[in-house]
Order: sequence, then structure tokens, then C-alpha cells
Amino acid sequence: MNTNRDAIYSNYARSLEVNKLGRILVEQAYLRKVKREMDLLCRTAEEQYVQLIEQHSQYIQLVPVNKLARYLGIHPESLSRIRRKVLSR
Repeated sequence: MNTNRDAIYSNYARSLEVNKLGRILVEQAYLRKVKREMDLLCRTAEEQYVQLIEQHSQYIQLVPVNKLARYLGIHPESLSRIRRKVLSR
């Protein structure tokens, strides 16, 4: 694993463009992480589920309920109730 890290650092040192790209990718990952944490703290599981449907509807049916519930931080039974409620609208 250190070999990969060493190669990345070596490329950063050799190329300003690679260095900039690496920084941009890390910044984007950090911003996604912060947004995810804020969503978990500030939105209800139902709001998060509705947002997932709006943004990634093509994938929702492919993900098992237990994994989706874990992502939302709730029990699968709670997700089933939320799904029924959202679908009945």
C-alpha cells in the first residue's frame, strides 16, 4: 500500500496538474462527506429517502432494503413504513 501512496506523492511532486487534480478530488470527497453528515444530522430518514429517489431513482431498486436502511441509519422495518408512505402520496 505504501508503494501506491509513494507513487501518488511522487506524481504530485513532478506535476502541478496532478497535484491540483489530487487536491480537487480530495476536496470533492470531503464536501460529499460533510454533506452526508449534515443530511444525517438535519434531515429525517424520510427526507433522505425522498432525496435519494429524486437523485438516484435508477439505483434504488437495485439496492437491498437492509443496505439502504443501514445507509439511512434506520431499521429495515422503518424503511418499509417510509416507502409505503412515500409511495402512497
